[in-house]
Amino acid sequence: VKKLNLKYNFDFSIVRNMKVGIGLKFALKTKPVIYVLSSITKFLDKKSLNDFTGNQIMKFIKWFYHNKIIIGQDVLFEKYLIRKSNLNIVFSKNMLNQVNQLIKIDNRKIKLINPGVDSKRFFKKNNIIIDELKNQIKLDDFIFLILGRLIKVKGIDVAIKAFGRLNIPNTKLLIVGDGPELNNLIELVNKMNLSERVIFLPKTTLPENYFSISDAFLMTSNYESFGQTILEAMSSELPIIGFKADNVNIKTATEEIIDDSKNGFLCENSIQDLANTMQKVMSLSEAEKRKIGKLNRNKVIYNFTWEGFSNEILEFESIKNSPK
Repeated sequence: VKKLNLKYNFDFSIVRNMKVGIGLKFALKTKPVIYVLSSITKFLDKKSLNDFTGNQIMKFIKWFYHNKIIIGQDVLFEKYLIRKSNLNIVFSKNMLNQVNQLIKIDNRKIKLINPGVDSKRFFKKNNIIIDELKNQIKLDDFIFLILGRLIKVKGIDVAIKAFGRLNIPNTKLLIVGDGPELNNLIELVNKMNLSERVIFLPKTTLPENYFSISDAFLMTSNYESFGQTILEAMSSELPIIGFKADNVNIKTATEEIIDDSKNGFLCENSIQDLANTMQKVMSLSEAEKRKIGKLNRNKVIYNFTWEGFSNEILEFESIKNSPK
C-alpha cells in the first residue's frame, strides 16, 4: 500500500476486511480510511458446544478455543479498526444496532448507507438453460431458490424441513453454493426422501441465471448484516420469503427491505410457518407475481444503486475537504 500510495497518491481508502483495514490505517497514516462492515464476527461465527465433536471436556476445550481465543482475537481487531477508521459504513439498522452492542463510538463516525446491486446484470431473463438442470427440472416446476454459503446461520436445514411439508407435485428446492454444512444438508435430504426434489449445485459465477429460472427466493438466515442476495433476487423480479427479526434468535435486516405481503412475505421462525408461507407464494396468481416482481425491480433501481452509495461516501467531510 505504501508503494502504491507513492505512485497514485490516494485521497482515501475503502476497506471491507478488518485486518487489511488495519494495515491500510498504518500505511496511509493521516489519509481517511473508510470501513464498510460486512458483519460482526462475534455474532456471525459464534458456535455452541453442540457444534463440536468429542466428549464434554473436548467439546468445551474446542468451544473455548474457537469462541474465546479465535473469535476473541478478531473482535479486538474489529473494535480497533472501528475506533481508528475515519468513517464506518453499515447497510442496515440491524447492523447499526450490532455495532452499538459491540462498541460505543461517536455517531458522527458511523453512517447507514444503502448498498447497491447491478440491475443491468440482475434482471428477469427468458429462455435460460442451465445444463446441470436439464434432466432435473421441468417447465411447469415451481422453483424455490437458496443461493449463498452453506453455513449454519443460513438456516438451510429449516428450509429443507419446511419444503418437505409441502407435498405438492412439481415443486423443487434449488440450493446453490458450497460450505461446511453441505454434507449435513445432503444427509438431511436423503433422510427425508427428498433427493428427487431438492437439488444441490456448487457455487456459481453466474448467479443471475439461477434467479432467472426460479419462482421465489428463500432467505432463512438467523443472522445477516444485510442480505445482498435479497437485492439480487428483487432486481430479478422474485418474491422474497424470510423470517421476521426478533433480535434474539433472528438478527437480520430482511424487514428493512421487504414490506410484508407487498413485495415479499415474512413469517415466524418456525418450520410450519415457513411451509405455510411457501405454499401461500405458490398460490399467487400470475398477475400478483408480476406485480410483486415490478415492485421489487423498481425498489432496487430507485433505492439501491452503487452510484448512490458512492455519492454518499463522497459527501463525507474528510473526503470533500481532501486535496484533489
